[in-house]
Amino acid sequence: MNFSKFRLFGFLALSCSLISCGQPQANAPTVTSNATPIATSGGASSAIAQTTTTPQTPVAEKTPETQAAANGHSLLSASQQESLNSLGIQIALPKYVPAGFQTAEITTKPCTASDKKFCRSDPQYEVKYRNGENHCFAVSAVSGGVGGPDGGRYNREINTQLFGKVKVAVDMINRDRIMEPMTEDIANTPQKDISILPAGNSPFYFVNTCSETAFMTPNEFIKIVESLDWLPQSTQSTSSVSSAPSQEEVEENAQRQFEKIEKQPCDRQTKDEGSTRYAICTVQGTDNRPKVISASSSLIGAGDGIGYWFAEDGAVVAIRFFHTDELFLFSGDRLVAELTGGANSQRKSAKQGFTEQQRNRLEEQAKNRGADILAKFN
Repeated sequence: MNFSKFRLFGFLALSCSLISCGQPQANAPTVTSNATPIATSGGASSAIAQTTTTPQTPVAEKTPETQAAANGHSLLSASQQESLNSLGIQIALPKYVPAGFQTAEITTKPCTASDKKFCRSDPQYEVKYRNGENHCFAVSAVSGGVGGPDGGRYNREINTQLFGKVKVAVDMINRDRIMEPMTEDIANTPQKDISILPAGNSPFYFVNTCSETAFMTPNEFIKIVESLDWLPQSTQSTSSVSSAPSQEEVEENAQRQFEKIEKQPCDRQTKDEGSTRYAICTVQGTDNRPKVISASSSLIGAGDGIGYWFAEDGAVVAIRFFHTDELFLFSGDRLVAELTGGANSQRKSAKQGFTEQQRNRLEEQAKNRGADILAKFN
């Protein structure tokens, strides 16, 4: 199971992936973190998240003068924060929640497999917010299995504190093939389908509206996205699991990503210029456009050069220096580890203690994303 609406045709909307849209507003959110294990083809177990809602008790509606935006962190009880933090991933929630919205539904799905390789999309969570008119928006994260289009009918790139640049899209599912910048008229008009493209790099974070009617303007939605902040680890939690994945888990995830990309069948193109051979490998994305999954440049006949492998969002997952066979793994442009053992062996992390100069040099290369190679094929 996967929250991601970017599995566009498999899951119609992120907000409906675990909970049906349009359910009655809950007076208090219910958190369900107990999961029923099911067998997987790999012999490990997965888990089905369960979420329940409670009918709302009618309350007197506040006048516009007395309504105020809420802090999304303070809307959670200590036990609800502990349930989210127990997933072992960082929990992003908005500090800004528009007036009239309350936390209505919380769903958590941990990774219960003994071998975490079988937890492709877990752990994951979703927190839904509703108001008295049953309008809804949701914040969620999923650990993997994310794919989808590059944008919506109208798009705007914004800067966020947690994730840097994030694209806000209007009309992800029912758009035509034309993608346009979001004008101020559109940004100030309530829209029915507003979302962000996946933010982060495992976990992938999402925010989206989840109502049938257009009730929120993109500008209001952007305020929510810009207010996202990590939920602090609950001081009352007795869990030994930290709110962020361990270094070992980050390394394992980066290695799995690299190995998956490296083994993926692709359309290889080459171009020779003098003694240098440039190459890219592409696959067809869910939007029917080619996606570059690797790029390299090397000296013909000598084997010396550099190769890049890219995640679905275009971020660099790995860089290899062919002459020395050094292989470096990255997560969200951050250097994670150097792996050794040769191209055909089972690699294990060998080094994390990089000097500041090494880290800066390698991370700068990752941020460049092999632009000089890709330019040869534009």
